[in-house]
Amino acid sequence: MTTHPQTTRRVYSPGHGRPDIDGQQIEAEAKAAATDGHSLNRACPYPFQSEAGQHFVAVYYLNRRATHHTAQVLARSAHALEIAQP
Repeated sequence: MTTHPQTTRRVYSPGHGRPDIDGQQIEAEAKAAATDGHSLNRACPYPFQSEAGQHFVAVYYLNRRATHHTAQVLARSAHALEIAQP
């Protein structure tokens, strides 16, 4: 008999004592926002400092079409992270 590993569903805290949000729901919202061209500030329904907000931002940027401007912003952010590493 073959056993299949169970898929663990990840949930994220939106903070402020609100109930956890399923990761797949966050991903669907972020992908739709990125595909439709909505700005991140208007599209993200979660506080950016929360787990849910951070996951939304990551999925949003992974699914957003890169433009010259976004490539420059991401390059500056990556450079800033490199500088901040101890």
